Amino acid sequence: MPDQSILVIDDEDSSRVGMGQSLRQAGYRVEEAVDGPGGLALVRAHTYAVIVLDLHLGGQNGLEFLRELRLTHNTPVVMVTSDQLLGPRLEGLENGADDWLIKPFAHRELLARVAAILRRVPFVSGVVRLGDLQIDLDSQVITRQGITIVLTPRELDLLQLLLENRGRVVLRDLLEKKMSQAKAGSPVSSNVSNLVDVYMLRLRKKLGKEIISTRHGIGFIIEA
Repeated sequence: MPDQSILVIDDEDSSRVGMGQSLRQAGYRVEEAVDGPGGLALVRAHTYAVIVLDLHLGGQNGLEFLRELRLTHNTPVVMVTSDQLLGPRLEGLENGADDWLIKPFAHRELLARVAAILRRVPFVSGVVRLGDLQIDLDSQVITRQGITIVLTPRELDLLQLLLENRGRVVLRDLLEKKMSQAKAGSPVSSNVSNLVDVYMLRLRKKLGKEIISTRHGIGFIIEA
């Protein structure tokens, strides 16, 4: 049975509740939000395997949410909409959506799309082991041979991002935006760029220099 958390963001109550119920019955843990800001607040506080996102949200629409999400998170997104036009779907895919569903759809199809994404995208939750490190991402506790290693919230954020992309290089630009929590289109200052190096140095000192590798001029990686 699945043991991952799904976030459903939809301002239409019947649609949101129906999707959430189907996902829960399939064994997923589900949280719900009715708008973009509420969804972003949950994303910043929790880790989700997949986000199901309605295109036409009140206030901040789905595409605006998606653009802001992609500044700091690579969480897979399934967008849903009643819009039959191809243009918005293409725009969603170009901005980082992983899949689309057109309302109305059978909930079995939603479950199949989510399962397909989870098969191809490794989900980072629970306990991760790196050498002699044990990282509990849910409780945010890190230990080495029974000794707790204390990380600051910012260090935890950067470590989470690296673990979500384990085995792949995380671009410096993405880390800088994570540091600044920049809005779409906002420039990142040189001070933020320097802070990335400072925090990576701190993480290496606390976790071990072998844990995080540098790809000079590109970014950083935790090897698979």
